[in-house]
Amino acid sequence: MPAAPPAVAPPSPLDALTPVLRRQLHRHCARMTGSFFDGEDVLQDALLKAHEAATALSAPIANPGGWLFRIAHHAALDRLRQRRRDPVTFDADTDVGADAGEPASAAEVSDAERRWAVHASLRTFVQLPPLQRGTVILADVLGYSLEEVAEIIDRSLTATKSALFRGRRRLEALAAQPAQAAEPAPLETEHVALVKAYAELFNGRHFDALRDLLAQDIRVELVGAAVLEGRELVTSRYFGNYSATAGWQAQAVRVDGEPALVVRQAGRPSYFIAFGPSSAGVLHKLRDFRHAGYDVEGADVQSL
Repeated sequence: MPAAPPAVAPPSPLDALTPVLRRQLHRHCARMTGSFFDGEDVLQDALLKAHEAATALSAPIANPGGWLFRIAHHAALDRLRQRRRDPVTFDADTDVGADAGEPASAAEVSDAERRWAVHASLRTFVQLPPLQRGTVILADVLGYSLEEVAEIIDRSLTATKSALFRGRRRLEALAAQPAQAAEPAPLETEHVALVKAYAELFNGRHFDALRDLLAQDIRVELVGAAVLEGRELVTSRYFGNYSATAGWQAQAVRVDGEPALVVRQAGRPSYFIAFGPSSAGVLHKLRDFRHAGYDVEGADVQSL
């Protein structure tokens, strides 16, 4: 008898949903962690956990979108705990307290409050305690209802209302304060020179010369699309695609304190290219956000 064909796993409800929500999930994770690139790391961890969990479930997920956000939210909290840099303890953040005032509902938020939340920098968000931070991001940046926010962050509706009220007031106070630029940490001179050389050759479309700046084991992650490994494949496919594309210009900058490129299209910042470690004058890793479509607004970008 002919061998039976291998069983094909049924499609996961997350397969179609993940690309649609990925941009919003990243906005949440980046603002929770205060870092554009840490937000991507947290998001990838969360998506891996979600897909593993989804395959083990016997019943359909009632609300796949909310389920994904809940996993991403807790993954962000785990990252903050690992850092041990958050100034407020997680337990103290859960106290409702009698002095919180009358919490406003999500429907009552003013246009000014929503603008503060939408346009606040990642550095500003991390000055809010984690619970307040999460509620403001979900309610005012992403537009979730109070009931949906409470379910995602795993808190009571009362605690969610109080955290949202406090977070909005705190964000309003921060918006009224003059911005203070943090003193940038020193960078490795050779690595900075390498990134600047890459930017110059990249803008000049000197892709053959760029090849010499790549290690043999170069790994290029096209975030949300593909991973390319090896100098030959990266040169032919990655640089080949850029050579056939017009209308972009890159600038060497610091993003989250690390050397990177901000790529402009039609004169506006569109996406980042991040650089991993380098040694002996060559790069070993790139992370290109061209296909991710993430919102670069609010990221900590400084001149290099």
